[in-house]
Amino acid sequence: MMSKQRGALGRSRTTPRDERRVPPVVDAEAARIAAARRVAARFVNDHWPELAGVVPTVTFRHLNPPSPELLQRAGVDPAELRAYGGAVYTFTFAGMRAAPEGAPLVAAVTVDGQHRIVKASVTR
Repeated sequence: MMSKQRGALGRSRTTPRDERRVPPVVDAEAARIAAARRVAARFVNDHWPELAGVVPTVTFRHLNPPSPELLQRAGVDPAELRAYGGAVYTFTFAGMRAAPEGAPLVAAVTVDGQHRIVKASVTR
């Protein structure tokens, strides 16, 4: 193996080659999940401070729009549903209650594709 010349520019061994780079689609999806996670974490921090430092698990669900025939029967304009379709992420935060109880505390926050909180629940 040849050593690199002093002062020469070159690629380090840790830089991935072009064929091994993460495709931009994966980066965009990761950015959407990270933004939704920030919304959920802010909500959990405001409502349940015991879970402030917990890293959540995420569950992804894709909502399929109803058929045009069903929309017509219901009298709904398809343009109205475009804002509500897409992905839904459920973030589950699991931690422990503060003393003296010490019981487990689990909060689940569901965030839609537009970063709105759809549902939040907590164990009692």
